[in-house]
Amino acid sequence: MKQILSILIVALIIGCGGGEKKTQETAALTYSYMTPTQEMLDSGKETFDKFCFICHKEGIGGAAMLTDKVRWTNNKAKDLEVLIQHVHDGFTGEYGTMTPKGTCMECSKDDLRDAIFYMMTEAGVLE
Repeated sequence: MKQILSILIVALIIGCGGGEKKTQETAALTYSYMTPTQEMLDSGKETFDKFCFICHKEGIGGAAMLTDKVRWTNNKAKDLEVLIQHVHDGFTGEYGTMTPKGTCMECSKDDLRDAIFYMMTEAGVLE
């Protein structure tokens, strides 16, 4: 009985991983800064409005506020691959902690990129 219960618990844990949003992502994507399309900005705003605003609107937990052009300029100086990985996996740095995926567990890396591009555009560091 204990063995069956253990197997069921493991299956439940594996099955509850949640799916990522369906986007055109490949295993070997590379990201670089670019002028985002309107579709990317719209997607980024949608993600921001659902998840990112919780911290980035008021700077909770050390998050860079949309109005903090200096912080977003510093973020843009980082390699985009690294920045997306920090958002995806979570990161603790000089200013505070970024929770994994900013609590958007269904977000893909493309979704996270779009949210980053939206916030950088709003801050005036990406055109």
